Amino acid sequence: MPRVDANIRSLVQPMLQRGRIEKADVENLLGASVQDKVLTPTERAELKAVLEQNADKFAPDAKARLASFLAMKNVTLRNETVALEKDGVIDTADANKLLGLAQKDGKISSGEKYSLSAMLIGSKLSPEAKSIIATKIGAEGGGGTGAPTLDVNLPEVNGSKYTLSPDGHFQVGANTTPARYDAGGALAAYRAAQALSGAPADALKGVPVEVKTKMLAHLEKCFEAGQDTQALPQVARERMRSAAATSLLAVIQGCTTPAEKGVRDQAIAAYLKHAGSEPMNGLRASMYFNLEGLKASLSPEQAKGLEDVRKQVVPQAPPYATWFANNGERAINIKHYAHDECWQYGADPVANYTAMGFTVKEKNETAKPPTWKLEKVIQNAQGGPVTMCIEVKRTHDGLFESMDDPKTNVILYTGHSNLGGNVSEELRLGKEEKGNKLVVMGMCRGKQNIPEFANKYPNTQFITTDAPSYFSSMPTITRGMVEGLGVQANYTTIKDKTGYIMDEHGKDNYFFPHEDRRYQLYDVDQDGRVDAQGAGRDRLYDVGLKFPAGTKVDLVARDNDHKADELDGGKVLHAVQFLNTLATYHVDHGNNTSRFNNGDMDAFLGGGWFEGPKDEAVRVKKETLDGKTFFRVSVNKAYADQSQFALGTMVQYEVFKQLSQERSGGTLSKQDQARAILFAGEYLSYMYCSYEEAEGAMRSLSKRSGLGNFGFEAVYKAIETDGHGYVTDAQMNALLQKLGQAPTPP
Repeated sequence: MPRVDANIRSLVQPMLQRGRIEKADVENLLGASVQDKVLTPTERAELKAVLEQNADKFAPDAKARLASFLAMKNVTLRNETVALEKDGVIDTADANKLLGLAQKDGKISSGEKYSLSAMLIGSKLSPEAKSIIATKIGAEGGGGTGAPTLDVNLPEVNGSKYTLSPDGHFQVGANTTPARYDAGGALAAYRAAQALSGAPADALKGVPVEVKTKMLAHLEKCFEAGQDTQALPQVARERMRSAAATSLLAVIQGCTTPAEKGVRDQAIAAYLKHAGSEPMNGLRASMYFNLEGLKASLSPEQAKGLEDVRKQVVPQAPPYATWFANNGERAINIKHYAHDECWQYGADPVANYTAMGFTVKEKNETAKPPTWKLEKVIQNAQGGPVTMCIEVKRTHDGLFESMDDPKTNVILYTGHSNLGGNVSEELRLGKEEKGNKLVVMGMCRGKQNIPEFANKYPNTQFITTDAPSYFSSMPTITRGMVEGLGVQANYTTIKDKTGYIMDEHGKDNYFFPHEDRRYQLYDVDQDGRVDAQGAGRDRLYDVGLKFPAGTKVDLVARDNDHKADELDGGKVLHAVQFLNTLATYHVDHGNNTSRFNNGDMDAFLGGGWFEGPKDEAVRVKKETLDGKTFFRVSVNKAYADQSQFALGTMVQYEVFKQLSQERSGGTLSKQDQARAILFAGEYLSYMYCSYEEAEGAMRSLSKRSGLGNFGFEAVYKAIETDGHGYVTDAQMNALLQKLGQAPTPP
């Protein structure tokens, strides 16, 4: 009789409709798949698709069972395991039978060892059976009969306590079990690294030097197992390398005595070697910036090795050779988007370029937007003449419409930032990145957009501002950039030769790509935590984060199966970065009697997501570094389904409200409550969301406030009463009057 594939999709449909796949469901699927002891490629593919597409629907033991089954490549062992598990547990006799099958030719092959290791992860074995198999193949899970582990006081992760084996690897349990280098081992190492990143940096300082030495050997095996040439799934390889990097950094920071210098030197050498060969740009950058924080303690030779890694992470010059190759000629193509007010305040880019010797080749001043095309040949460029082609557009829209054009090399913008709203909107609308580009943003305070820009366009070099840059400075920065690009200068030379800028801090107001200081504002792993601000650096590069798209604007907390540390934190960080800008302008411009002060300027740090009670929507925790107080802001994962704008609205309101209440001895006045609403309203007014989104988010917020049922329009009218802006007392009083919460002035 011909073989008939089990209909996996029809079998799994009722389980999905229930909303949960239990281990018993998985056993039924596996039984149907191997009922004739054959798993066809179609059945394997469908089982794999069920797991990957519905991972959040599986109970943990069900997910482990199916994953381990799929990892068992040896057909005989896989089928026998399914058969032996029908009575519920693999006992000693079953274990010996499996080992007999595996070594029937006198040895256990690597494939058989891999299949038995997978079985240890997902199958239910008696302690004796687990010990027999683990001892034979050298995999983790030997029944907990080894030497006691070392408790280094790491915080729990997902309810598990990680301890350090005397053999040099982290594990769950008080007795040593063998290290694993499979997918399950990668996840265990990654969870342990999460625990390490939440502990003090010197958490391993009390660990005996011989154990640290064994850690180095173990971590070397982890890096090897995580190489892209290995058979592990991609996410497992990446987790293995990320976990090894964090653990190796912990060894370096935990070697604090002269007797440990040799081990520390070995650890630094290994760290530099693996950072230099790391294929993931984000992980390589994370490794560099974490070791850079220890630069003062490095030897000259180690510092040189760190500088070699730095050159891979921090660009020293624009990618001229790539541009010329993409263009098919020695030409640099620039698109310059200029706000309409550039022509009103002496920053007309066309006049600026013609003064630099550019010739207008085409112009269409009646187009929408008006455009000009200019050209100049730079005769003294390195390697021969270079043709500079510039297209000027009189608009602040469409900034990233050419990101998918490999022949567009440079994008320049001069104009207003709208507190970051312009760039945030254009990033949402921008095309996908093709080719290596340079983007220059000459505008009022652009640093709030650095994380979201770098994560949207990781291969693009990016220049933007720290504090406001005014129209009077824009022709100077434009001239300096274009002249430097024309002669193929590096960034140090471009910055040095750029003329005087009247901004606060002069030319240092601009973050250039070759400057390490800009990378303090990055979030390379997109966990919602800026990598190097506040009381500590982000020591773990998060892998496999899920993006919670979210479209709701009702600000209702809902249960979900997400783990807080597995969610992409971009929405949270976006909200906190805007809060930094608005709070800074609020304090700097005055016109208010709120309880915010100079210490609150640029004092807010993204904290990603947290898991907690539903009535705690936003958590604000203090951190202190060098005498400055920072506030780490995180959001309850129960709000992961909210849109970016709804989440941003809630964060502005909650943070201002909580800090005002704390500074008022626990009471919240109507005035401060109104200011908190205005913070949220200012956010919505600068973001380019739809009117429906703004209205919906504000009405949802009004229910929280207790000040009535109102929408965005009412709040915006209050904002419009005072042109000074940034939440003034006049705006606060106007809002209270509109809401019937204050007496109307005579």
